[in-house]
Amino acid sequence: MIKLVDLLVILLIIFSGICSASFIQKDENKQNYDLIIISTMDFVEELQPLKNHKENFGILTKIITLDDIYNGTYFEVQGRDNPEKIKYFIKEAKESWNTRYVFLVGGKEKIPIRLSRIYIITGDYSYYISDLYYADLFYANGSFCSWDSNNDGIFADKNKSGYVDQVDLIPDVYIGRVLCNNELEVCNVVEKIITYETSSYNQPWFENLVVCGGDDARRTLLEIFFPFLLNKIGRVVFEGEYLGDRAEDILKNFKTKKVYASGFFRPMIKSLTTDNINEAINGGAGFLMFNGHGKTDSAIITNFPFCRNVWLPKPLGYKSSDIQNLKNGFKLPVAIFGGCFCGDFNTTPNPIAWEFIKHSDGGSIASFACTSGAQLLLSSLITDSLHGYLEMDIFKLFSEGKDIIGDIWAKSIEDYLNDDNAMKLSDDFSMLNWNHTLSNHFVIEEWALFGDPSLKIGGYE
Repeated sequence: MIKLVDLLVILLIIFSGICSASFIQKDENKQNYDLIIISTMDFVEELQPLKNHKENFGILTKIITLDDIYNGTYFEVQGRDNPEKIKYFIKEAKESWNTRYVFLVGGKEKIPIRLSRIYIITGDYSYYISDLYYADLFYANGSFCSWDSNNDGIFADKNKSGYVDQVDLIPDVYIGRVLCNNELEVCNVVEKIITYETSSYNQPWFENLVVCGGDDARRTLLEIFFPFLLNKIGRVVFEGEYLGDRAEDILKNFKTKKVYASGFFRPMIKSLTTDNINEAINGGAGFLMFNGHGKTDSAIITNFPFCRNVWLPKPLGYKSSDIQNLKNGFKLPVAIFGGCFCGDFNTTPNPIAWEFIKHSDGGSIASFACTSGAQLLLSSLITDSLHGYLEMDIFKLFSEGKDIIGDIWAKSIEDYLNDDNAMKLSDDFSMLNWNHTLSNHFVIEEWALFGDPSLKIGGYE
C-alpha cells in the first residue's frame, strides 16, 4: 500500500513535469525569430543550411511546416480555411516572436494562395494571387485584417462601384516566395542565397545596371493628348527606355548597360535582341530591369519605335527558353519585371520571374513582378504612379541605404499609399480608362516579391 508521503512525492513529480513542459512551450513562444520559413515537411532538411547561414549573420530563424500550423504546434489554430490559418499563424508569430520576415517556400500546390478579385471593363471579374494578403495583418487600430470584411468568402473584393472589402495594405511583415516544387529546386535556391550573401560584397560586377526597353504605347497621338486629359504635364517618350534612363539617374554610381529598341539606330546603345540581353546579364549586374509588355513566359516584348506591329526582341520577345543561355553563375541581379503576368503563378507553376531564380547557372537572385496585368501610365508620367512608381521607388530606396529586399518591397508599397499625387493620378487614369477608381489597390496587391525577403542586396561585408 502506497503511503501518503510517497503519494505526495509522486504527485509532486508529475506536477513538476507538467509545469516543465508548459514552461518550455511558453518559453518557446517568448523567443524572438526575425525570419520564419514556411514550407512543407518535404523541404525541411534542404532548408536547414539556409537557417544556419542566416543565424551566422544574426538573423534568428525558424523553419515552420504546414503541419506545425494546422496542428497547432506553437499557436492555437484559427481561421476558416488553410490560407487564413497561415495568416493567423503569421499574426501570432509577429506578436509573440517579433517576426519581421516571412519566407514562403513552395508554389501554389505546396503553399496555399489567396486570390483577390477586381471588376474589369468587360463586365466580368479577374482573379489574381496576392501574397500581400499574408503580410497585411492589422488594420490601423490593431485589429486583425481578414481582407473579407463582409464575410462573403471573396477577398479584397472590388466591383464597378468601388471597394467592397476593407483592407489596410501596409505590410506588417515582409514577405517573399519562391515557387519550388521539389527538393532539387530548394537546394538550388538555398545555394544561390548563401553564395550571393557571402561573396557579392564589393564585387565590381554588382555595380552594373542592365535595363531593357522600347516603345510600349505605340500611339503617338494618344500620348500627346494623354497628359492633357489628366490635367498633367507630360511628354511623348519611349516608355520602356524612359524608365531605364530614370533608373540610371537614381543609381548614379552604377554603370548602366542599355539594351533598347532605339539601339537599332543609336550606335552607342545596344539594340534590343535576345543575344544582347544575355550578353549584358552574363557580365553580372546588381539590378536588371525589363520594361515592356510581358506574359507568363515572356520577360519583354515591345515595339520597334513608331512601328505598331514590329515586335522586339524578334521573333517572339525574350522568352523563358532564352534563360537557358544565361551563364552568369553567382553574379546575380535583382530582377524587376514591368510587364503583365511575369509573376502569374496561378495560371502556370513557372512564370518567367521565377524561371530566372530557378535557373541553376545564373539568372537572378530575386525578382519583383506582377501576378496579373501590369498597370502603367503613358508618356513621361509613367514614373509618377502605378507600377512605374513602384519600380522607381525600389531604386530610390536602395540609393538611400535600404539594402534588405523585403524592407524595400514593403516600403515601396507604403510610400505609394502615402503619396497623394500618385494615388490621385491612378484614380484619374482609372476613371478615364475604365470608369472606376480601383487601380491603386490592384497594383499594390499584385506586386510580388519572389525570393528571400531577408536577402541583403549586395551581400555581407
